[in-house]
Parts: sequence; structure tokens; C-alpha cells
Amino acid sequence: MKRLAVFAFYNEKGLINDYVVTYLKYLREVCSNIIFVADNEPNVKELSKIYHLVSHIECHHHGEYDFGSYKLGFRYAKDHYMLDDIDEIILCNDSCFCVSSLKYAFEKMATSECDFWSMTGSNEYEPHLQSFFLVIKRKLFNSEVFSNYLNKVKHLDSFFEIVNTYEIPMRKPFEKYGFKGESFLKAPKKYNPTFFPTKCIKSNMPLLKRKVFTESYACKESLLKVIFYLKLKHKDTYKEILDNFSVNSLIPIWYKFFRPRLKNFIFRIETSSNGLIKIRFLSIPVLLYKKQQKK
Repeated sequence: MKRLAVFAFYNEKGLINDYVVTYLKYLREVCSNIIFVADNEPNVKELSKIYHLVSHIECHHHGEYDFGSYKLGFRYAKDHYMLDDIDEIILCNDSCFCVSSLKYAFEKMATSECDFWSMTGSNEYEPHLQSFFLVIKRKLFNSEVFSNYLNKVKHLDSFFEIVNTYEIPMRKPFEKYGFKGESFLKAPKKYNPTFFPTKCIKSNMPLLKRKVFTESYACKESLLKVIFYLKLKHKDTYKEILDNFSVNSLIPIWYKFFRPRLKNFIFRIETSSNGLIKIRFLSIPVLLYKKQQKK
């Protein structure tokens, strides 16, 4: 199976952190060519870190987010006849840490009779395939349906507009013309599966969303549990996470995670089923009394 990847990247200063280099190395295990498209001005010194890993670099501010980078990368590959002997295209971005090999996901999805698949499905907002890692098979990427879909990508003002315009509705126009979509990880009933990072990793999902560590809504597990799990099971990723985020930048963000638990630890009131009220200070019971029943 021969693959080509389009890797969408953005960093205001053009900095390429170690986790990006690691991700590209894992990509090279499953594809023969990588087109690196950055939505920022070039930083030649930083780009030198990836010359040995990628086949082509496009680096200029286009303002169309990841789908704009996917469009530019696909257009370059098509115009330069790079798709002639390709079986699958990978569309992925720098929003994740790659914690392990991508090979298992491709081996599993090779048995699925689908024309495109994502690493994860999601039921956040409505059922859809998430666009941070997409695989498009030859039958679909050679079709006008796919080309037209990417060619319609244009500048929108926010990330959420991009999600609502291009990611969430993506599956419908392809399936309308008979192309079947799947996901490596199925969506939980209500949530985005990436909100449960350790569960994803234990299910052999090799990607960990960066916003787990920066947005309080994006992690439904204990953040301490996630951090200690990574330190125990994925030491290299743990180090790259610490290197990627400065301690000063994380303190106010992580405070949002731990503030409710800290407040609950300092002082809380509990009521048992038999009406016993218990007041705790530093988790130590300091006052017990029975709630009076109304006559």
C-alpha cells in the first residue's frame, strides 16, 4: 500500500517543536511522501529540522486553517503527478502528539470496506468524522466529488466556523455519491472520544490531542491521571509535552482543572441518605449532626 500525507501546520513564529518532528517520523513509517503545508511565514532555521522527512514544503499565511492546507497540499500533489501510483492520501495536522506507531490503525482499517476513514468519530454537536487525521482512498480522491469539496474551502473567521462548515458536514456529500466512511475509534454516545485520552491510548489510538492540556472542556478524565499515565507508559511523549508548554503558561490553565477539586478538598458539606450531615475541612470531618425531619 503506497500513501502520501499532507501535514497541516501552524505556528505564529514558525517554530517546529520536537513533537512535530516525532509525528512526521511516525508518518514516514506508513507513507512514502509528506507534503508539509504551513499557514505561517517560513522560518528557515526551524524548517531545516524536517528537510529529511518531507518531500515538499509550502509555507505562507493563507488564513484557511487546516482544510486550506489540505487543499493546497492535495492541489500540489495532483499538479505534480504525485498521486499517479498512490493508493491512499493521509490528511493530518499538528493538533496532536503522536504517542506510538500509526501502523496498527492502518492494519485494522485495511479490513474495513470503506472509501475514507478518520482516526476518531465524534458525537459532539452531531455525529461526524473528525478531521485531524483522515485517510482518503484512491476511488474517492480521484473523484470530482472530493476535488470539488476541497476547492470550495475558503477563508472563514474562526476555527468553529471551519468545523461547522467543513468537518461536521464532510461525510454527507461523499456518502451521497456512494462513498462509505468509517472511523478507527467509534464515537461514545454523547462525547468526543479525544476527551478521554487514556481510554483512547489504551484502545491503541496513537494520537493525543494537545488541547487536552490547554482547554478545561477538552479533558473529561483527571488531568493528573493522564499526566502520570504518560510518564509511566510514554516517557518520550511526556517529555515532549513538558517541552512544548512552558510552566508559566500551564499554571493558569491547569488551575482551571484543579480549582474545583481543591475547593472541594478544603471545605465541603455531605448529606447521607439517612439525613446525617457531615462538614469536612481538609477532608477531615469536623461536625456531624442529624437533619431534623419536617412534621
